[in-house]
Amino acid sequence: MEFQRQSIGQWLDELAGDNPAPGGGAAAALCCALSAALVSMVARFTVNKKKYESVRGEAETLLAESEKLRVYAQNLMSEDAAAFAKVAGAYAIPKTDATRPEAIQSALQYATEIPLAAAETACGCAELALKIAAFGNKTVLADAGSAAILAKAAADSALLNVYENIRNLDNHEIATRFQERAAMAAQRLQHIVPQTLAYMPFMNTAKENEIAK
Repeated sequence: MEFQRQSIGQWLDELAGDNPAPGGGAAAALCCALSAALVSMVARFTVNKKKYESVRGEAETLLAESEKLRVYAQNLMSEDAAAFAKVAGAYAIPKTDATRPEAIQSALQYATEIPLAAAETACGCAELALKIAAFGNKTVLADAGSAAILAKAAADSALLNVYENIRNLDNHEIATRFQERAAMAAQRLQHIVPQTLAYMPFMNTAKENEIAK
């Protein structure tokens, strides 16, 4: 069943079940969607408040971007399960069938592309979280921080699946392109969480309290 037709409880029951899909890739895409949803929430709290009228246009633009990423991430949840099914189907082809190696490699490439797309989408979510933290409604700053943290978790989890699949690719050129994109995604996210949290004065207080203990 597609994620969009399930309750979150039903989907989590499937995730906790004894089937390999949905798995870590779909969970990463869900974290990405959650990140985008939180960015959208902060943007809406900014757009609808008179106090932030001077940045309304910027917040509306950011909201449109985060909603596109949210929908895309939700679609990736279903695509990840489809990618696994394609890989499983390819490996199920009899070893005597000459088409089996090519089918496996094609399926693995698709199964690498989906989590990589999730990681790259998570980068976009994290960057939007950083932007909205800079000018958004201060009463929901923690939600912008949560969005950045969830995006980082989404990317890190998705990239695990990417790296696992890359090692099984026979085409060195394709594997290298995947590796380069994965490295770029990891680099984009390297400093975003601390940069986002830096906009939250209560985090400085928390650090001071920790040091004082």
